[in-house]
Amino acid sequence: MRPTDIIGLTFLRYFMSRNLLRLTSIMFYIYYMWILMVKYNSIFLVSLIPTTSLLGYLIILLPEGYILDRFSREKVMFYSSVFMSLVYFSLFIFHYLFWIYIVACLSSLLSNISSDIFSTLIKELVSYNNMSKAISLVEAGRGFSEILGIALGGISISFLSQYFVTLIAFLSFVSIILSIPKKIVTMNKTNKYGYKIIIKVIRIILGFLLIGMIINGLFISLDVYAAGLFHMVLHTNSVYYTLFLLGFSLGSFLGGLIGIKISRYLENVYFISLSIAFFGLCFLIISLSKVPIIDIGIVTILGLFSAFTNIPLTSKLIKIIPNEILGRVNSLATIFLASSSPIMALIYGFLAKFFPLTNVIFMNSILMFLLSLPTYYFLKDIFSYEENDIRFKMDH
Repeated sequence: MRPTDIIGLTFLRYFMSRNLLRLTSIMFYIYYMWILMVKYNSIFLVSLIPTTSLLGYLIILLPEGYILDRFSREKVMFYSSVFMSLVYFSLFIFHYLFWIYIVACLSSLLSNISSDIFSTLIKELVSYNNMSKAISLVEAGRGFSEILGIALGGISISFLSQYFVTLIAFLSFVSIILSIPKKIVTMNKTNKYGYKIIIKVIRIILGFLLIGMIINGLFISLDVYAAGLFHMVLHTNSVYYTLFLLGFSLGSFLGGLIGIKISRYLENVYFISLSIAFFGLCFLIISLSKVPIIDIGIVTILGLFSAFTNIPLTSKLIKIIPNEILGRVNSLATIFLASSSPIMALIYGFLAKFFPLTNVIFMNSILMFLLSLPTYYFLKDIFSYEENDIRFKMDH
């Protein structure tokens, strides 16, 4: 099945724009985490990049949800690309360490806003029956943009350092062209549902959100420790570091492509719960392995199963949440899911001062195993809901 058979040409253009912004954000992330690791030899300074990146995004989430439910989502997406381009152009002028953190914050913020807008557009432009296939395509696009972003970031470390800022600024400018709205439509300003109703909906999916918050907090350890793991523990060069990060994205990309064909089989609570336990096994192997190639292979498998779990979860939430509250519910849900990441990134930076990196990753694997059982019980209730059930609870 061709992508245009699922989402249409206009949506495909927004899809490309969103992934270009994500690509540049990943490039920035990969490039500067290694540069700071080599220049300062400090895991703590490196950990501040994911910390500031995620913290900035969390700050904007509440007003973002309101904006997405009240104004043209296409227009907001376009302005996100414009501001992202301006942020990257600022790097031609400012080169200080504190400015790197500011750009990390703004780059992540704007890239994630674009992704959130894209998620709400899915509800408007994709039919119910094609939702899982569309989410699979989105997952594949996310994986591909990460693959290319990590590859270009890694290549830039060794060969394109003097052109790096020019490259990300140019790509963000292309994203502006792709995100020019076809039509500007203002959302309904008389939306009768306030945040009191939104909170009621959040309570329905609260268990899942808490589990997701913990898992995201554990996963961020791979980002924080990747440079230190290969530079300080395994004593390899930036090529292995790049391949490690590339492996997860490659797995996500393949998972998205495979998911287009098997998406209906992935909507299984048992499978998702067992996948969480499998994540724990992958973390365990990474903590024990002393061979870089094994770590790269395991993280690729980890990315594959991460995509297999994201597809049914994302598809189900988009299906059951009414469109007029989707922006705000998505924002509040993301606060739960992502709030632990900047905190844990900072904690992992401190823990590295007192414990070996591999010991911390080992403890993460134990926690993943323990989370698999409650995941089943929380998801069982969520998967029993349809959109009409949510609307009934909103109105009563």
